[in-house]
Amino acid sequence: MADISRRKFIEGGLVGAAALGAAGLAGCSSPQSRSDSSSGGSGSTSGAAIKDDSWMGEAPDITPDQCDETVDTDVVVVGAALAGSMAAYGAMKNGANVIVLERNSASHIGGMTISFFNSNTQREAGVPMYDPIETANKMFYLTQNMSDMRLNAVWIERSGGLLDQLRTDFLEPYNQYYQVLSLEGIFPDPTQEISSYISTGVAFSHDDILTDFTHNFHQYLQDQGVQFEWSTRGEKLQQDDSGAVTGVIATQGDRHIYYHANKGVVMATGSFGANETMMRRFYPPYYAEWALENNAYNAYMGSDPVDETMDDGLGHRMLGWAGARMEEICGTLSWQSTA
Repeated sequence: MADISRRKFIEGGLVGAAALGAAGLAGCSSPQSRSDSSSGGSGSTSGAAIKDDSWMGEAPDITPDQCDETVDTDVVVVGAALAGSMAAYGAMKNGANVIVLERNSASHIGGMTISFFNSNTQREAGVPMYDPIETANKMFYLTQNMSDMRLNAVWIERSGGLLDQLRTDFLEPYNQYYQVLSLEGIFPDPTQEISSYISTGVAFSHDDILTDFTHNFHQYLQDQGVQFEWSTRGEKLQQDDSGAVTGVIATQGDRHIYYHANKGVVMATGSFGANETMMRRFYPPYYAEWALENNAYNAYMGSDPVDETMDDGLGHRMLGWAGARMEEICGTLSWQSTA
């Protein structure tokens, strides 16, 4: 296995491998009730904070009856990057027929490591195993008591088994590169870098990013019967009379398609870091100003083409139109991004 230098490790993707503070961040105050304001978008707001629901804009005025085609399946996943791919994997493993919608012609994701906790794969590689309760408390402390302990617990309890299952189903049969990492010795003096770390990262590229991993994983999913609809933009969540979400209306070129989901819809549509109105609504002015000017999150770090605007919050707006409410987001920095 290739050696990964300290510099390359930091540049390539600290995502989850060491930065515990980025895990499971949730809102720290109650959501506001929805207002009657319906204007929105990503236009300039001249630095002013926004405290209404104008970020949602208006839902498209289209119904399934007006669509050119109806496609029936069990689960529809909107977004084909890491979260969407793993959602499709989980649904497929549980016996569902799955369709994944992706607005671009390829998924886009940066970083090169993914974090797992106390897997057999990591144990065999000789990296330290950690106490679950101590680690959960450390994660809570490092996020200034603002992380969601329920999400921390899910990662601690289930991520190790996920890695071992991926190793059996995908990594070994598809010859996917993977390397268990240890941070021991990489940071000679951890106080100079970050306040705490644990060795939970697994690299899936020795010199690049997760592009090859996602391409190969998509091939595995397709071989298992998961259907990918590329260049297909989710536009609106369809609901029945009770308000339950029953599917997704999407556009594919000049066609409208209704994807009816018998069991559920999973939204995995990225951040809203490129949407100025949403940034100013959900982040403090000083952080929104900094992020928009210097470091608005862009998940794309590869050679695949970007056909559609990234990180514009469309998925969040679709959920808002269906009646969901956004949590209020506290003003914390999450490893140089708005992800």
